[in-house]
Amino acid sequence: MPSSLIPSGQRTLVPSTTQQQKSQPLKDGQIVFGVIKKHLSNQMAEVQVGNQKIIAKLTSPINKGDRQWLQVSESARGTELKVVSAPLDRATTQRMVSSLLDHLGLVKTTEMRSLVAQMVKEQWTMNKEILTKTAEFLSMSNNKQEALSIIRLMMSKGVPFTTEVFQSIKNGNQIMTPSISVQLDQLSQMIKLEPASPIVTRTLAAIDSVEAPFQRQITQQTIANLSQMLGDQSVPARLRLQALQVLQQLQVLPQQATLSNWTSVAMQSLVSSESGGEVKQAIIQIASGQEVAVASATIQQQLTTINQTLQQAPRVEGMTEKVQQMVQQIIETIHLLKQPVAGQQKAEKVFATLIQSQVLIQQLQNDNSRNLANIMELLSQSGSKQQQLQAMLMNRSNQGSAIPQLSSEAQELIFAMMAKAQGTINQQLNGKTLETMMRTVFDSLGVDYEAKLTRSTVPIDRITESLKPQLLTLIQDPMISAQTKDAADSLLARFNGQQILSAENGPLQQILYQIPIVFIGQKMDVTMQWTGRKKQDGTLDPNHARILFYLQLASLNETVIDMQVQNRVVSVDFYNERDGLQALAEPFTPLLKNSLEKMDYQLSTLKFFSTKEIDPPIIKPVEDQLDSFYSGVDIRI
Repeated sequence: MPSSLIPSGQRTLVPSTTQQQKSQPLKDGQIVFGVIKKHLSNQMAEVQVGNQKIIAKLTSPINKGDRQWLQVSESARGTELKVVSAPLDRATTQRMVSSLLDHLGLVKTTEMRSLVAQMVKEQWTMNKEILTKTAEFLSMSNNKQEALSIIRLMMSKGVPFTTEVFQSIKNGNQIMTPSISVQLDQLSQMIKLEPASPIVTRTLAAIDSVEAPFQRQITQQTIANLSQMLGDQSVPARLRLQALQVLQQLQVLPQQATLSNWTSVAMQSLVSSESGGEVKQAIIQIASGQEVAVASATIQQQLTTINQTLQQAPRVEGMTEKVQQMVQQIIETIHLLKQPVAGQQKAEKVFATLIQSQVLIQQLQNDNSRNLANIMELLSQSGSKQQQLQAMLMNRSNQGSAIPQLSSEAQELIFAMMAKAQGTINQQLNGKTLETMMRTVFDSLGVDYEAKLTRSTVPIDRITESLKPQLLTLIQDPMISAQTKDAADSLLARFNGQQILSAENGPLQQILYQIPIVFIGQKMDVTMQWTGRKKQDGTLDPNHARILFYLQLASLNETVIDMQVQNRVVSVDFYNERDGLQALAEPFTPLLKNSLEKMDYQLSTLKFFSTKEIDPPIIKPVEDQLDSFYSGVDIRI
């Protein structure tokens, strides 16, 4: 592999394509390449097939040492091998290809001859079904070389030989074109022309979440700000009442909520909601008196973590007394949890402490995205409800229109809170914010949707609100047009291709993803290929890695960043067509160095190359995986 992550000086033997493929159990009808190692009695022989030896009956005489293509026949009598063509050392490739095609009864087209010649050269196991499907794959592909590489990878990985898998890998291999941002825009426009239905609404909301990741954070921050105002006794009652009215109109709080009972009403909404994680279950158990000890331990652990966060949070002027009061409230609640009594009153006290403490944390740490998510879950605003709330807020904000049933003062309050949330995010555009944004976009896409379904700790509604499951439902809807279904299916194939191309190859792990990003008003695709090795415990090794970033930036155009890590020493190569970037970057180099040192990494070099003079490295997922299958490859940084 030309670029990889294992330290130089180490030589890793990765199973070859042929070895992997031949180590699979033989099946009836397969054609395999074998070497006759030893003759036994009753026409039996020891035959080397790939890296395994088998005992089988030969249906015709074959000399010891001959290397031949043999067809497998499985019956009650055992495994039998039938000669398909002349021995390899006595037949030309053309004759052998012709003989194999005749034996399988396939048409000798140019494409089929080329494919079988490749399979003969690679000594792949084959049968009529595989050859028929691969010929179909070649005929539907303009780029025959890419198609052959995908077929090789499919055989090497042992994935099903279906059109869907082939198309998924092909779409996943298309890194730069078409742009995933363009695909999303086009699909969105097509869906808007479809008849109104719940799946249309959910899919459009999911696309909005992908294309505007900060909108979710703005929505969450706005609700947190309103909740903080509602619970702060130092805020004038008039303003607290306005905050309550806004939260009621946004359906965050029920209409029966008042300034004095809103926490207990919110808790009842949480208990009656369909979704929720450990916190919800623990509160229900405390209220009902079931498994109180386990539930109390769960809440105590969370409150202890919240207390530590409050103690370590940066001091904000005028907030010291509020923090001290909240710490005391947490201590009292933990003491209450240790008491054996249970019931509604105790559960309400626990709920009030949880939500008030996390709202306070948000005032101290505006960039705490996990804390924001906890607040939204406590207010029963996760899943589709949060999507609806987000769409309502953003549509009103973009149109500058009022929310019905709200006074003019309450209207001003909601827009002021949204502006405050937007301002907070704009002030925090740093590495951590961008990391949060990328994670949010990836989660919103739902590329790993199936894997998340197996994690019981993740609420189902958080998983199913992402784009991928919406697309899966959309293409099954009989009311959706064929054109829209095709566009959705193309995007799904791209997601699935990324999953197939993110896989282990021996000791190596390759992770590939491409996400659309909207940053400072500009749309771009971010493509990343992470290649590294896994440790003995199965986790990724952070000491040795290579990460390639492809960015399409509005001002800098195509940009490639090649970051390599060896023993936690980092080198970064920056490729772009513009000159003078190194001089512009020099003031920021110390910041990069210090940031890496905080994570126990050392910056070795930061180099800039002009793409007018030097070609940047290229992400080729299929070719890179095929390269890593071959034996004896020197894997180095």
